[in-house]
Amino acid sequence: MLSLVFARVELTGKIVLDAGCGKGAWGRHIRFAEGWNQAYKVGIDLFKPYIAIAKNHRLYDDVIAGDVRYLPFKGTIFDLVLSAFVLEHLTKADGDRFLCEAKRVCRQSFILITEHGHKSSAEAGISRKALEENPLLHHRSGWTYRELHERGFTVRGFGVKYTRRFPWPCKIFLYIISSFTYMLPKFADKLIARKVRR
Repeated sequence: MLSLVFARVELTGKIVLDAGCGKGAWGRHIRFAEGWNQAYKVGIDLFKPYIAIAKNHRLYDDVIAGDVRYLPFKGTIFDLVLSAFVLEHLTKADGDRFLCEAKRVCRQSFILITEHGHKSSAEAGISRKALEENPLLHHRSGWTYRELHERGFTVRGFGVKYTRRFPWPCKIFLYIISSFTYMLPKFADKLIARKVRR
């Protein structure tokens, strides 16, 4: 998946925003992109305990407490805005607000990774304990490849929809064919949406 997300992404000398960084999982993944150690990386999240964890792991040059729907930055200051598995935790209206905010602060590329369609928090693998710890993890919306395409994104997919419902031998077959969902996101379990400013 990382190769799909960071394909053709050069970070040397760039300023990167991880919007909704959580504990910093994608901060770790950014290290696999070319030039990651020469990029200035900023994480922003609303849940303060996660901010403390991200700061302790020193995955970002700066970690800020803030709401992705109201990004506290002026103008187009980020070369890359990355948001992984955040959009589905917002209502549709708040999701649209976030997409507008990300576009406002993004100078070059916006990469969005999200579940395809609406899934409950449990279907997405979020434990009850995690939801009790952080109520912001509840899924509040679902987005389709068509909705993201209509908002100007180039959309690709990974994984196969409904994989969890199949018995184990079928899952192996579905895993093998999941590479086809990259070009056929309609059948994908998760979406990678990219918007490049020209």
